[in-house]
Amino acid sequence: MLWVLVLFLSSLLGVQGQNLGFIEVPQNISATVGESLLLKCKANSVVEDCRWSWQSLEGGPNGTVTLVKEYPAFGDDRNDCSVKFSSLLAQQQGFWICGIRGPGSSSFINSPPAKLVLYNTIDFSEVIKDTVLEVGQQLLLTCKTAQKVKDCQWTWRGLTANNETELTVKTFPAFGNDSRDCSIRLSSVLIEQAGFWTCGARNSEFNFTRAQPTKLTVQHPQEEVEFSELAYDTEVSVGKPLVLTCKTVKPVEECQWTWKSTPSTNKATGVVMKQFPSFGNESRDCSIRFDSVVSEQEGIWTCAARFKWQNYFTAAHPVQLSIFTGVAFVQLSQDIQIAIGEPVLLRCVTNTAVELCQWSWQPLNRANETAVVVKQFPAFGEDGRDCSVRFKSVLEEQEGIWICAVRLYTHSAFTTASPPATLTLLPAVRVKFLERPEDVNVAVGDSALLRCVATTAVNDCRWTWRPFTEPNKTEVVVKQFPAFGNYSRDCSVRFRSVLKEQEGLWGCTVTGPPNFTLLAAPPAKLTVFVPVPIKFVELSQDIQMPPGGPLTIRCRTASEVEECKWIWHSLDESNSTEVVVKHFPALGNNSKDCSLHFDVVLSEHEGNWTCAARNPGETHFTSAPPAHLTLLQPESVMVALWSAPEHKVSLGCRLSAPRPTAVCRWHHPPHVSVTTGDQPHRYSLEYNKSVGICTVIFGPEMDDLGQWSCIFTINDWEIASATLVLLNTPPDEKLGWLVGVLAAMVLILTVVVVAMFVCKCRKQESTNKNGLGNPVLSGQSGDKKSPDRYTDSPTKINFQFGETAGQTISAPTAAPEIPSTTPQHIYERVDRYVSPTTSKSIYENVE
Repeated sequence: MLWVLVLFLSSLLGVQGQNLGFIEVPQNISATVGESLLLKCKANSVVEDCRWSWQSLEGGPNGTVTLVKEYPAFGDDRNDCSVKFSSLLAQQQGFWICGIRGPGSSSFINSPPAKLVLYNTIDFSEVIKDTVLEVGQQLLLTCKTAQKVKDCQWTWRGLTANNETELTVKTFPAFGNDSRDCSIRLSSVLIEQAGFWTCGARNSEFNFTRAQPTKLTVQHPQEEVEFSELAYDTEVSVGKPLVLTCKTVKPVEECQWTWKSTPSTNKATGVVMKQFPSFGNESRDCSIRFDSVVSEQEGIWTCAARFKWQNYFTAAHPVQLSIFTGVAFVQLSQDIQIAIGEPVLLRCVTNTAVELCQWSWQPLNRANETAVVVKQFPAFGEDGRDCSVRFKSVLEEQEGIWICAVRLYTHSAFTTASPPATLTLLPAVRVKFLERPEDVNVAVGDSALLRCVATTAVNDCRWTWRPFTEPNKTEVVVKQFPAFGNYSRDCSVRFRSVLKEQEGLWGCTVTGPPNFTLLAAPPAKLTVFVPVPIKFVELSQDIQMPPGGPLTIRCRTASEVEECKWIWHSLDESNSTEVVVKHFPALGNNSKDCSLHFDVVLSEHEGNWTCAARNPGETHFTSAPPAHLTLLQPESVMVALWSAPEHKVSLGCRLSAPRPTAVCRWHHPPHVSVTTGDQPHRYSLEYNKSVGICTVIFGPEMDDLGQWSCIFTINDWEIASATLVLLNTPPDEKLGWLVGVLAAMVLILTVVVVAMFVCKCRKQESTNKNGLGNPVLSGQSGDKKSPDRYTDSPTKINFQFGETAGQTISAPTAAPEIPSTTPQHIYERVDRYVSPTTSKSIYENVE
């Protein structure tokens, strides 16, 4: 009996071991380093032991398995083997496997490997702040991350909604510099878009890291409806369809059309003929359509529209609708039968001049389909009545119904001719060429196409070749193949990568009707050249200038080029935008000039400008180093004037923001210009670039009076300037009496000296009457007692009189003692200053 019980329990345990399984297994997941994570693992019955194993991502599911942890199951039912990571580490990334073992079992049952992918924390470097704007405005919702991310997502919830009712608006891959930009643009903000916008980013296919929500408040603008496109005064025939166009600049809610019978009743109120919701592109279309115009609809039609928040309509300019009987067609082609490839003329002539002709086409067997507009052109002929068209070689696909229509004047409706012309084609009489191969120049390695197309289906295409150097050599058949294309008319040949050996004369021959006739086209020259590397010999580099002036960015090549291209990049390194601004053929007699000229440089032109050029026959461009264009803002300049005891004048100016590359110049019209490299006689210029002070020093003369300008330039562009006026200083009247006394004393002293000189001469003459010798007058002069009293003899002292308009000078003013090389002037004497330290700036001007 005991043996039976043991056998029963053993079998029961075996059944339980076989039924042990998982009710919840760990799932693939991605997480951020440092956050907590729970990997769930539960069995469907009691578990004795749990075991977690790990494999690296590099090794894959078949790699080496590492035992990480083994522990008893927990929970009320002892079936829970889940494991929790309190703070994830980067090295824990990999495959995690949960193993369970039931009571009495010796082996573990393993779950499928769960892939754990870890990412670093995503930080947002720039997120838009709360914004208030009006309906219809544009808005860039800025969102940029500090690290590279994979996907971006924007969610929205209303201003009154709770956090759990967010709506996913857009999910897209990150873009921009290093995939860190998640910004989106709202081209025309709606009132319904007001709410909280949240930007999210992630590096995997699982969870998003979200930034702080941005509150967007949208207000109704106080504006009237503006119209972007309106119908003109129109004339139309009775029974014809007509569309009166009316489109608005911004989306509107509702449209309204009113009508008045004639212009003479302008004071009368218009009758509301139709009122309907706007439609079309962004609800900006208020146009109305007349399927068949009747004479009673002639009159004044006015379109009006309103925004959603408005209770009134804004009216557009009224349109005069005139109804007339229409134009008559005096010559019309009808049923025409002709062979494929032959010329044909479809006639369409009206009884009056028309502004535009239009031809439409329908297939013969599908006349109910809408006709396709094939061609529009102005009417020709002396009186502008002829709208006929001519086919040089009619093709198989041109068989069908051809409809002529005319328009009397701009913006009027088209009048269709009736009946239309039916063109039926017969089999081709003989084969002709629709396109023949033409001469082509191509670089080695580039692709080339020699076209050869017939007017009708051909049976066979053949291409022959012979070299340039042997014109008499028999042509070699290089390729022979059936024609291709929808109508088996195309015998063109394409070279994917041209070789130098393929240069020569290529001829196309086709076989077609009648009776397999051979038709050969004149041979075309295929010229193959080795591309010459493009070298740039003249390039503008760093350019600094103020906005508003003209500019030419230089770019010249050493050899001839065919096409030039200019590319603009932003100076902001985080902005990787590249804009192709201009394509144009190379300039100059030798096609070597790719320079770019601006009549007026604007602020948006600031950036890096790259010149690129392409050789003849080539497709790729070679780029030169970019030219950096930096726009200078106007600077302020302080100017000052100093005078010194040695009777020199110093004019100084200072740049508010010193620039090492700036050049200083002082200018006095009309001809005086002083620079560091050009300093005329009497003028000295000193320029301290580190502090931005520029000073000119000179001994003043009458010609120096007037305006002086200080000018700072960079690369001959003026960045700042200032002007002062140098004036004559009148004499001091309070010292007039002192000057007069001094002059009188000098005169008296001169008389005394002369008298003493005469007396001594007479005395010496009487004592030397016996011929004892002539006296030496210089040795007996009274000047010897004080030899340094004057620089010249007293009789050579100059007196100066300064006169000022409207002012009388009562006494002369003694001139200061100056070197003889300095001309006389009427400046105020400088010797009345006590010392240089008492000199003051007598002009000070800040611009």
